[in-house]
Amino acid sequence: MQQAEREAMRIAILAPARTGAALAGRLSAAGHEVVHSDDICGRARASGACEMGLCALASRCDAVITRLEAHAGVQAYDGPCGLLSSHLDGKLVVEMGEVPTGRASDRAARVKAAGGAFVECQVLGTLGEMKAGRMLGFAAGSREDVEKARPILDQICARIDYLGEAGTATAARARLCAPLMCV
Repeated sequence: MQQAEREAMRIAILAPARTGAALAGRLSAAGHEVVHSDDICGRARASGACEMGLCALASRCDAVITRLEAHAGVQAYDGPCGLLSSHLDGKLVVEMGEVPTGRASDRAARVKAAGGAFVECQVLGTLGEMKAGRMLGFAAGSREDVEKARPILDQICARIDYLGEAGTATAARARLCAPLMCV
């Protein structure tokens, strides 16, 4: 199905500046409305106001993409105004950050309990490949949730391999990248 045939989504991106900007640019060009975390998280931290926090952001979006380091990822989900402090009814959460073993399946269960859909999608490639939509993606989660994420993932990845339930994508990426780290 082409993007024109799919409904545009309102997407929040929680990622470091360069990665978030690359994702935002790619998804905006594909017709999605994008809010990058740089636009809101700084104001939320400065004011301490939950109405400007991640839970409020999630409530105003169809989907949230997270690509954060381990500690920041924990705060994004479990912090005082984190994603899991809101109702995620019908919301899609796409986790692209490196998640410690076991944490992705735990996050998936908690997002589901809050009424949302969860997809773990590890990607391989450079920022240039992200901007061009040529990443290699390893998606994990229920088949239904991965299909729900396709309007996003198809814009970022040239190829997406489905690996099964949440928790398998980070492990697969680690196995693929380990030989490269020994150079």
